[in-house]
Amino acid sequence: KNGYFYQITSFLTEWQGRKAYAHVIMDVTKETREARQLASKAYHDPGTGIENRRYFEEYMAEIMEEKREVTLCYMDLDGLKYVNDRFGHLEGDEYIRSYVAAIKPKIRTTDVFARIGGDEFCLVFPGCHKEVVTEKIQEALQQMVDGNQKPYPASFSFGIIELHKEDGNMALEEVLEKADTEMYICKRQNKKKFHSNREVR
Repeated sequence: KNGYFYQITSFLTEWQGRKAYAHVIMDVTKETREARQLASKAYHDPGTGIENRRYFEEYMAEIMEEKREVTLCYMDLDGLKYVNDRFGHLEGDEYIRSYVAAIKPKIRTTDVFARIGGDEFCLVFPGCHKEVVTEKIQEALQQMVDGNQKPYPASFSFGIIELHKEDGNMALEEVLEKADTEMYICKRQNKKKFHSNREVR
C-alpha cells in the first residue's frame, strides 16, 4: 500500500518449551522494483510506451488457448516510409507518436494496444463488438486527418475482425492474415482520399 514490498518467511519452531511460529521479514522493495522495470522494458515499445510484439504474441496465445471472444484491429500507418525518406526519421518518429496519441483516447484500460512492427500495430478489444470498434477507430482516423498540420498527409489503415470460440484453433499468423486482408481494403481507400499524389506503403 505504501509502495514498499516485503518478503515474509514463516516457519514452526520451539520457543520457551512451546511450539511457536517465527516470521522473518525482509525488505525486498529494491529487488521488486528492478524486476518490474525489467519486465516493463521486455514488454513495451521504447519509442511509444505501448506494448510490443512479444507482449502481443503472449497475450494472443492466452486468448486463443482459452477461446476467448475478442475483436482485433490490425493497423498500418500510411506513408511512414515517405515521411522517413522525405523529412527524416525523427519526423517519422513524431508521426508514429501522433498516431498513438490519436488512438489512446479511444481505448479502455482492458484493451491491448501493441506495436508489432515498424509501422504495424494491433488493438485487441475483449467483450466489444466489431461495429463499436469500427466506430471508435474511424473517429480516431478522422480526428487525426482533420488535426494534421504537417506538410504531409497523416492517416492509418485498419482491418477489424471478430474472434469467436470456434476460432480458437487458428494460428496467430492466420488471424493476422485475415485482418491484413481487411486492412488493405481500407488502405486502397485511404490512398485515393488522402495520399493520391504519392505512393502509400
